Amino acid sequence: MKMPNILPFLGIISLCGCAQFGGDNIAVENIAVVHDDIANAANGAKAAYYFEQADMAAAQNNMEKLALYVSALDGLGVSSKNSGFDDMGNADDPLAQWRQMAAMQLSKLPPVRGRALGIGYRSGWIGPGENVKIEQIFLAGERANIALSASVKGALQFTVLDRDQKQVCKISNKGQNSCSWLPIYTQRYGINIGNKASRKSRYYLVVE
Repeated sequence: MKMPNILPFLGIISLCGCAQFGGDNIAVENIAVVHDDIANAANGAKAAYYFEQADMAAAQNNMEKLALYVSALDGLGVSSKNSGFDDMGNADDPLAQWRQMAAMQLSKLPPVRGRALGIGYRSGWIGPGENVKIEQIFLAGERANIALSASVKGALQFTVLDRDQKQVCKISNKGQNSCSWLPIYTQRYGINIGNKASRKSRYYLVVE
């Protein structure tokens, strides 16, 4: 998945004040991070991008950047509790760990007002050549939106199959990172994530 490096020209819309990091005034609105490539993207796709950037910030021990993306995820109402996945498997909750890591920087930001109906996500690790299968029910007549990001660029791909094993969605981490469809029937869908890389990768699967 090709994602832009937005930090050199990070634009953040402000309605509720400014936080100061490293001598630079950074305006915040809940926080909404704006970039030409993602400004008009669906919230699920934005969340997947924020996860990728937060993962990179944590790996680089950049707590100021990490705090911004954690706040951006909170502003979208992202929570693993919203996912509704039937099988949590090897899933974990990196957001909780990131909040602890960047607690001091987060305390400098204005309070976040998350969305009433938040976005669900699942995160875990996939070894090289491995696959993870997740099942979730999507409702008839309600558009389903799924997005994927990973700690290893270009490592992952996933497909979504309906109960008849018909493919309704396919994403490669090398290109498009999100897809959507309108279920005709309320049914259980299978989400299959595969790691084609030579090393393990953390995945972030976002459902809106």
